[in-house]
Amino acid sequence: MDNSAVRSPSFWVAIALLITFFLPWLSIIIISFSGFDLAAAPFSAIGAAAGGEVYLALILWLIPIFAVLAIVSVARGTGSGRVSVLIASIVVILTFVIFIIVGSDMASGSGGEGAPAEMQIGTFDVIGIGMWIALVASVIGVLVALGVIKAPRTTSAA
Repeated sequence: MDNSAVRSPSFWVAIALLITFFLPWLSIIIISFSGFDLAAAPFSAIGAAAGGEVYLALILWLIPIFAVLAIVSVARGTGSGRVSVLIASIVVILTFVIFIIVGSDMASGSGGEGAPAEMQIGTFDVIGIGMWIALVASVIGVLVALGVIKAPRTTSAA
């Protein structure tokens, strides 16, 4: 790995997306689920019994796969990693949007009608720190992929 990989914004966005995949994405009272937990759940015995959606889990696996591809591409000097970062970033943003839609549907459903207002849990109350950091990294990743954020230029001393 050369010094140019360390200066690449794609490299750092991919590192952030890979790390945040293992941080809490959902935190409900004392239970937390990372992106890894959410992606692996439909393949477990409990997830299969609960009718887990396998195609959603497969989409979540795109995040670490494309993050690793971007890291390897930039570290080896074979590419900029921008396309891989863009795909991983779009998956994170879409996952966040799905969380918001599903969470608002659940909040407006019949599940919490009998509970007092102060006991009802909102959508943004259950989104964990890992998802928030992944969302920020994804917005930066989209900006990197679009060329808005670029690697700093090196100046050579004469």
